[in-house]
Amino acid sequence: MKARNEISRFSKLSLAIAIASACAPQVAMADGLVLEEIIVTAQKRMENVQDVPSTVNAITSDKLDEFEVRSFSDVAQLTAGLSLQQVDARNQTVSLRGITFDPDSAASAAVEVYWNGIPMRANEAFRQMFDMQGIEILRGPQGTLQGRTSPAGSIQLYTRTANLDQVEATIQTTFSDNSGVNTQVAGNLPLIEGMLAVRVAGYYDESDGVDVKNALTGEQTSSNSSGGRISIGFSPTDEIMINLSHQYQEENSDAPEIVFGSDALGNGNPTLNYEDRRSLANGEVRARNDITALNINWAVMGHEITAISGYRDVYNYSFQDTDYGNALPDLNLDSAITSDFDIFSQELRIQSEDSENWEYLVGFFYENSQTQTVGRRASAVQLSPSADPFLFYTDSKIPIDTENYGLFTHNKHYIGDRMTFQWGVRWQKVRRFNRADITNPVGSEALIPDELDSDSSEAITGNLKLSYDITDNTMIYGSYDRGYRPGGITITPTELSSDVLLYDEETSNALELGFKSTLFNGRAQANGSVYYQKFDDYISRAADVNYNNNGQVLPITGGLNFNADAIIQGAELELTGLITESWSAFLGLSYTDANFDNAEIPCNGDITPGDEIAKCEADGQRIGGEPNWSISASSEYTVSFSEFQWFTRGLYKFTDSRANELVDNADVAGFGVFDIFTGLRDDMGTWEVSLWSKNVFDKEARTRISSNEVVGIELINTTLDSGYRRVGVIPSRTIGLTAKYFYQ
Repeated sequence: MKARNEISRFSKLSLAIAIASACAPQVAMADGLVLEEIIVTAQKRMENVQDVPSTVNAITSDKLDEFEVRSFSDVAQLTAGLSLQQVDARNQTVSLRGITFDPDSAASAAVEVYWNGIPMRANEAFRQMFDMQGIEILRGPQGTLQGRTSPAGSIQLYTRTANLDQVEATIQTTFSDNSGVNTQVAGNLPLIEGMLAVRVAGYYDESDGVDVKNALTGEQTSSNSSGGRISIGFSPTDEIMINLSHQYQEENSDAPEIVFGSDALGNGNPTLNYEDRRSLANGEVRARNDITALNINWAVMGHEITAISGYRDVYNYSFQDTDYGNALPDLNLDSAITSDFDIFSQELRIQSEDSENWEYLVGFFYENSQTQTVGRRASAVQLSPSADPFLFYTDSKIPIDTENYGLFTHNKHYIGDRMTFQWGVRWQKVRRFNRADITNPVGSEALIPDELDSDSSEAITGNLKLSYDITDNTMIYGSYDRGYRPGGITITPTELSSDVLLYDEETSNALELGFKSTLFNGRAQANGSVYYQKFDDYISRAADVNYNNNGQVLPITGGLNFNADAIIQGAELELTGLITESWSAFLGLSYTDANFDNAEIPCNGDITPGDEIAKCEADGQRIGGEPNWSISASSEYTVSFSEFQWFTRGLYKFTDSRANELVDNADVAGFGVFDIFTGLRDDMGTWEVSLWSKNVFDKEARTRISSNEVVGIELINTTLDSGYRRVGVIPSRTIGLTAKYFYQ
């Protein structure tokens, strides 16, 4: 009843704002200022974002350039309610609408990422971005049109394609006070004007990376990456357009974990605060991404046929001393993990064009993913309490092969002049094979029984959307979306029964009410929505869970996946406007309340005799560490002179406090970060020079806190609490100078 009252309250607020927007005076502006029309492909068609009956955040290439967005993680500054975090040296995560995801869970992602229409893993996206066309952020369950179903949303990354008609060239260089140098170049050349063109782009980047020092050795982190892309555009006839893109990137960076706390074992380690940005153990990452996308569009007989083929060859290597708190100074508990991904995907769809009353689309999706992960991890062993500990090495081999099939349709019906009804259905089948075999001096063991190493699942998802144009400039809409994620098995070296390791498939049903309005003859826009999403068997992960090992209580290595019902509800609002000819502004607000619903979850309570793990009541408990409130605001002011312009831009992102009830004492306070940019550009758009500072007030804040760093000693079955905890910290202040030159 409480959840029903909340969504009712949000719905009334949304409708009230929509009606107020519709009734606002449409003042005719003599200066004719109009916001730029933004075209998106959220529904696999080119549409004005104001005509799409769902929440879509569109970030244009101009915005990416204006706010010096070069890495994927920087995108979060421009978007309220979006979190992009580095979890550890190997893993990154994307969160929307309070729905978070642990990459170590091996479950399907809560937010899927796509590159030129083909799916990719989050850690592939967390690389340098260059020569981008734009980004689309789709919120809510993606259960119909996207390649993979996801409960929280999807992010679409689009690179610039080859221009068939114009010679273009761009070069830009940035110097920053974190020893940073970033150079990007791009060039476009029509080989046969109007028919064939090639575009090449590349970059090189180096800096202090995560800006962390080792408190024991004094070593400073460093990072370097480079990459290139070639894009070919070919249009043999007016009806056919072919775009082929191939991108290569490689990265080498130090990735130690920042810790805070004081030495609890008398090892002589220093007392550290999170502001010190210090580590007590080393880490590094090496990555290589090869990604190819082929897009073919053919207009024939009033229809458009689209084929999107993708191939990805991805290599990731990570090394980490897992004794993060230096509990054993004479030993290095090294963990080295290498993963190779070989992934092919194919999407084929046909859709109607220029239909008067009914627009329809049908399609097919297939993905084959073959992943091989091998690792070596050192553990501490003691033969007796009085003996010295020594290292015990365990090798692991984890192959995961997945096939994903999907058939889908999406339809749009025009009911009169002002109402549209949309519906879509998707059938999907997922087949998965996964094993986890370990080898150590004692012998070999299969962590997943043979009867559980293969599984398959099928699901039907879809959506219903009804929209109505109150006026020519204001639309209200309501939508229903069904989300789905397949179940699986937790992969951990801890010996647990299949009843504990297996987790079920997840389904969710979401309602969204919203409005989109264009005000003052195109000079401003106001978009908002409220949403309510109920999960059955939400897939979550507990990192701090013990188990009963023949009467001894020991930690489960890595964590444990589990299911629990949950409810997520919230509201979002975006305001964009041209205040004057020289002054523009944007404000984005997001509120999310994400809690377990009448659930029992794994915990560190008292374990009932005969049980493997303890479970605790979690009704109303937060499902993770995402904040309730988030704000993103930006503005630009320009002054024109005879042949050039001076500009000043500001960007502010507020992140509310994070209450993580899945980890003890892991709550972090809210914080706001302000970036500023100023510079000169010429009226012809051929050059620009800017001086900027990110986190200009050098705000120090935490984004996450891990549990106590405890080292287990095998054979004598004891643990050592180092007194330290790992922590995520926002980047410190960075000052930079960027120079750009454009030729066309």
